[in-house]
Amino acid sequence: MRFGESNGFERNFVIDDLYPFRDYVIRSLNEDKPFDQLIREHLAGDVLGKFDPAVEVGSAFLVAGPYDDVGNQDANAQKVIRASTLDDMVTATGSAFLGLTINCARCHNHKFDPIPTEDYYRIRAAFEGVVHGRRPLATKEQTQAFDAAMGPLKKERAKIVAEQESLTMAVEAKAKALLATRKYPRAKADTLLTEEKITPVDARFVKLTMSATSANPLSGVGGRISEFEIWTDEATPRNVALASYGSTAEGAKGATADDFPQAYSAALTIDGDEGAQWFIGNPAELVITLPRVETIGRLAYRTAKGRLLRDNTQGATPCEYEMFVSIDGKEWKKVADSYDREAWSPAHAFERVRKEVTTPAEAKQLSTLARQLADVDKRIAAVPKLPVAWIGTHQAKPEPTFVQKGGDPTKPAVQVAPSSLAVLGLVTKPYALKADAGEGDRRVALAEWITRDNPITARVLANRLWHYHFGTGLVDTPSDFGFMGSKPTHPDLLDFLAQRLVASGWKLKTLHREIVLSQTYLQSADFDPSAARADKDARLLWRFPPRRLGAEEIRDTMLATAGQMKLEPMGGPGFRLYRYLVNNVSTYIPLDTPGPETYRRSVYHQNARASVVDILNDFDLPDIAFAAPKRANTTTPLQALTLLNNGFTLDMAKAFAARLDGTDPIAQAYSFALQRPPTSTERAAAEKLIALHGKPAFCRALLMVDGHKAVIHPAATPAKDKPWLWYAPTLNGGVSIVQHKLYADACQQAGIAIAGYDLGEVRGAPKSAAQFTKFYDEMVKRGYSPKPILLGQSRGGMMTLTWAFRNPDKVKAWIGIYPVCNLASWPLKNSKVQTLGDFEMTESELTFRIKEFNPIDNLAGLAAAKVPMFAVHGDTDVVVPYKDNTLLLKERYEALGGKFTVKIVPGEGHKVGPSFFACLPYASPSWRPTWLAPRRAT
Repeated sequence: MRFGESNGFERNFVIDDLYPFRDYVIRSLNEDKPFDQLIREHLAGDVLGKFDPAVEVGSAFLVAGPYDDVGNQDANAQKVIRASTLDDMVTATGSAFLGLTINCARCHNHKFDPIPTEDYYRIRAAFEGVVHGRRPLATKEQTQAFDAAMGPLKKERAKIVAEQESLTMAVEAKAKALLATRKYPRAKADTLLTEEKITPVDARFVKLTMSATSANPLSGVGGRISEFEIWTDEATPRNVALASYGSTAEGAKGATADDFPQAYSAALTIDGDEGAQWFIGNPAELVITLPRVETIGRLAYRTAKGRLLRDNTQGATPCEYEMFVSIDGKEWKKVADSYDREAWSPAHAFERVRKEVTTPAEAKQLSTLARQLADVDKRIAAVPKLPVAWIGTHQAKPEPTFVQKGGDPTKPAVQVAPSSLAVLGLVTKPYALKADAGEGDRRVALAEWITRDNPITARVLANRLWHYHFGTGLVDTPSDFGFMGSKPTHPDLLDFLAQRLVASGWKLKTLHREIVLSQTYLQSADFDPSAARADKDARLLWRFPPRRLGAEEIRDTMLATAGQMKLEPMGGPGFRLYRYLVNNVSTYIPLDTPGPETYRRSVYHQNARASVVDILNDFDLPDIAFAAPKRANTTTPLQALTLLNNGFTLDMAKAFAARLDGTDPIAQAYSFALQRPPTSTERAAAEKLIALHGKPAFCRALLMVDGHKAVIHPAATPAKDKPWLWYAPTLNGGVSIVQHKLYADACQQAGIAIAGYDLGEVRGAPKSAAQFTKFYDEMVKRGYSPKPILLGQSRGGMMTLTWAFRNPDKVKAWIGIYPVCNLASWPLKNSKVQTLGDFEMTESELTFRIKEFNPIDNLAGLAAAKVPMFAVHGDTDVVVPYKDNTLLLKERYEALGGKFTVKIVPGEGHKVGPSFFACLPYASPSWRPTWLAPRRAT
């Protein structure tokens, strides 16, 4: 499903009362509710379970997706928005329960599956009466009790209002007669400019009071002013109201923006910018203070956000006002008002003379009725309200459904009636309703058709269960069983699972149990090279496919391991890992320090569309603006940096450390975190780490076991400016055992740290290279030198070189160990899939643009920066041939004037071993470039 607790689109406001649907789904799964029943409740719970909140809430499924509520006033635009809203319901229903992309037939016959456009609209007809919004979610008894309490009060209120209206009409009739005799010499107030020429007067203070706006004849609150002007009485008048002159403006504002305190303030009326407006608050009064006394002769204001166009979005303009001046700000003199201007509307005109035509008796009666109305409104407000939730409202008589040519709502064609998909008519009993069928009947018929003897529904569900147990479904396109979807790897198994599901009464726990007790699920995840060559992704299930934890699992595991998980309350309103700001549109700002009130299970997080939460989004939390049949699985530097440095990680590490109160904290920690004892090597490393940095640092590292990391081996006594060696690729937690003595120890003895970052299978595309910059920035932020030495081994050569040529000013030197230097060589021959995936291009596109990305074609910057290079290569290497890589790099770099040294190792190929690495300068003190000198170096 696509459950998000905000509406998306431009405004994206939070929906605070959709959580009952989330709790309903969790409760239904815990109770093992038959899933066919759950589907029917998703589509028509409000009909099947009327007055039963536990069932009725299920139909919130239809309105849990994004929808546009901007309120476009154009009739055609409204039709387009409505069509898109209904399309979301069709898409969600078709993909979630049938595994069919029915929505692809919206504009034309489905190009791949036998679904004509008419069938799309026949399915859409089931949802024509569904409207996004909230309504009561209450029992019949609650509803009857509420109606019984409200009924008499509503009648009493209606009687009072009727008396008010009758008396007001009589007063209005007298007002109209009086107004017919009145003439107003001046035009009404104007949004573009309302101007008052006054008798020249000395003033330092000017005040504007407003009693009505174009939108409200009773109050000036809610109006807007973009500029207020005070012009001097001289040959060349000056606008002395401007802030640039030294003037100030004061006035209450009727709106606030937490992220922009100056927004909507009175100061905007004198900033000289007509695009920004003061939103008038209560009291509706503006006071301008000049820096000195001036002789003024003209006052003016405008609401318009520009002078050439009357913009309906500019808001209400003040139209009834008085203007005052003062020398000291205490004694005020009125110099102008609006009362000889034409009234904005008949309602405004009536308010001008209302007091004149209202007799004392009428005024007394109106006052009495106003008090009575206030009293009854108070009693109405005291009646306990029915619970409401965002479960949608329903039109009793839906609009007729027409096929829309090209999916254009303004081009209706033939009318269609609600019915099932014709393509499934041979395998399940179809249904067809009359065009005027009731709104609820339509959705019930669709729900029954999907769940009664429909062979596809059970298969789609069984495949999803398999998908979540094994990481990939038997059909690896879980929401598309059509022609463009994947074929099942084990079709007989899929049929068997579907039959078992139906035989168990659609109860999921029975099938869950059968899957997890199967030999397939219980088999080892050990790697078998021969099997991997035939089936690298284990789609044929020769092993249990290893699966990474998802975003919510990572966060919840850290909470549980640290002993901070709050299991109560279960359900209810969610918590937020962001600060929510709303001002017509919404802004979501991630919390820097989420407190203990957020230490609940991640399923209770109030996921708003477009909100970003580091600990979740960095680990592939799906974009809830869309349905996500399966999750992405990425490897990025942000994941390691988040686990290493995020405030949440640090808090959990401290809490975890506080739990270790036994006599053997290391064993206790491993038991909590990994459910196993530490090995002797792990214990030794843990004891050393705790001795140096304490238990929180140890727990911080343990929380990252099996995660992607930035690996840093600092020098015990760092050389000046903390030099460091950047090693790539960083795999297996850092450098290997063989390399450790040769790399880390030698560097540390020279005061040089060794560090690296595991970005996974990348080949140096701009996007992945940019991720390395974040690691570089983090190292520099920690105080390490802004010019590291880059050490690239094998494909690490491509990774370091592509970063180096884009950042030549940040490189101290470059070293290669049988390095991949030529994008056209090893990457496009031996790892084409990973390379094209990294560059996000086709082979032809990358081949055409290869000179943009190939290190051997982009060496000028490094040569100009005088970056020295050194490489060691075996003369029998056939994996990364010397001639196509190191030699070619050397020739081109030296042709540009760069310094390049090569060490050829005779009789060695592409392998890790002491005999090969003994040639490195670290192991041979007689050969050590000046830029790799011992601790004396800078």
